Amino acid sequence: MAKTTRCLILEHDPTAIEQYNEFIPENIDICFIDNELSAFNKISSISPTFIIFNTLCTQKPISFINKIKKITPSASLIVCSSNYSIREAVFFIKNGAHDYFPLPLDKSDFQYSLSQILRTASDQDIDLKQSNKLVFLGELAAEIAHDIKTPLACISGFIDLFLGFLKKPQVTVEELQGVGHYLDKSIAETKRCQKILNNLLMFSKKEDFTHFCLADLIDRVQALIAQDLIEKNIQLKMNIDPHLQVYGSEEKLHQVLLNLLINAKNATKQGFIEVTAVNENEKTKISVRDSGCGIKNEDLDKIFNPFFTKTQQGTGLGLSIVKKIIEEHQGNISVQSQLEMGTTFIIELPIR
Repeated sequence: MAKTTRCLILEHDPTAIEQYNEFIPENIDICFIDNELSAFNKISSISPTFIIFNTLCTQKPISFINKIKKITPSASLIVCSSNYSIREAVFFIKNGAHDYFPLPLDKSDFQYSLSQILRTASDQDIDLKQSNKLVFLGELAAEIAHDIKTPLACISGFIDLFLGFLKKPQVTVEELQGVGHYLDKSIAETKRCQKILNNLLMFSKKEDFTHFCLADLIDRVQALIAQDLIEKNIQLKMNIDPHLQVYGSEEKLHQVLLNLLINAKNATKQGFIEVTAVNENEKTKISVRDSGCGIKNEDLDKIFNPFFTKTQQGTGLGLSIVKKIIEEHQGNISVQSQLEMGTTFIIELPIR
């Protein structure tokens, strides 16, 4: 999701406030403050991209700048003053201000300076995202190597055993049965590698978004696990508006819901799984709730991490892919859980 650009302005002059409202683009969230103490408290909560202040609103302007730099080093500072002087402008810029303007503001000069700040902030955001991607890819590559290395070692060992049997002049029935057992295990490990690679492909796959009926999609998903639910004596409850439409990738959201329902089924011995979907506060809210074993508190913050798994045969990619798909849809996914009381996954998608 796009990062919100926020601006904090320490100002009490009505004329200056009117100019700021006129000169600053509408897509920037502006927070006006009229005293120093409130400014420091607000900075910590909104993390502004840039801060503008009138020197008359502070007792010691340079002290104010130094404190701001400690609280939010990345924020750009614009100093404004009714008592403009070249000497003062040089002083503030040398001490960390991005720019200095006399009041009332000159529109073109102010907007040019502002465009420089926004361009720099955008470049820094892109660099940070790229850096995070590189870190993620490095971790992902290491985990893939580790996760595929184990099944490949098993397959290699089974092949060596099989070749050893082929070199024998005579082979007993028991030995042949042993070969069959090792071949079955080799096939299982091969399928595990294939599953890892198929899941990884989901990270890069791009698809067109369309409007589709959510109830129809969920109905198709639940049909895939219906027999398993009957065998485990799990009741499936559905509370979905049959006309509710969602905008997105039908195939990828199918993957999301199937993954969540399979996880709910695996976590529940007997009991129920409940799927609900409603439009609420400009969002489509989908929840998958089960009465299963629940998740430990220490694991809740890690379950969306790639390769985090609590099962020996799991790849740990399922929920990380779920999270990525939801983020591609400009949505959010969260989890609530309590041991022996069940788990609820909540998806929020924007209505379009």
